Amino acid sequence: MIKLLFILLVIPLSFAFAESEDDLSYEKYMPEENTSRISYFDYSKLDFEVLEVKKAFISKWVNEPGDFSNILQIKFNVTNKGLENFVVYKDMFQIDVIDPRIEYQKVRVNNEKYLVDNYYPEYSEHFKLRFKGAQLPENIQECERLQHSVKINQTKSLSVCFDFKQLWSNEPLDLNGPRLYYLVMMDNKFATSCPNCKTVLLN
Repeated sequence: MIKLLFILLVIPLSFAFAESEDDLSYEKYMPEENTSRISYFDYSKLDFEVLEVKKAFISKWVNEPGDFSNILQIKFNVTNKGLENFVVYKDMFQIDVIDPRIEYQKVRVNNEKYLVDNYYPEYSEHFKLRFKGAQLPENIQECERLQHSVKINQTKSLSVCFDFKQLWSNEPLDLNGPRLYYLVMMDNKFATSCPNCKTVLLN
């Protein structure tokens, strides 16, 4: 009886609770916390310049009356001045729509209180599928998927495009109206790390 009790005492707890070998391996190599996205690119080593903003109204509604779109194409230069392994991804970009609400009030882009909408990039394939049979502007071909490596001291000219569906806002896109439209280039593909962002007013 004493020998049996001794054997039971020296059996590892993992066996006692039927813990699998896979679980043990996972816990052994699992990091204490997710640190993969804690360090961000230093955007002071990046030049970002908007070259041109084009707006095209598509006069064909798609799913229901009033389902029109404005396509906003933004051409830009990005220059890498010292970032290793820097890649321009599609998910880096969005447009934030800010409503100042009170005249002459200073608006901070990162103040969510004034953020009324945002938009994410779309591509030529999206526009062709959405507007079958419609006459699309020729430059729609430039709305390509972004996944471009930019080496140190290299400059690339690229385009990013957005689909402003009128049903979402109940009004056409008006860059001369009261709302402020900001192109935001975020830190990386997976996380927004503002204020480490490049933000350009498009109005």
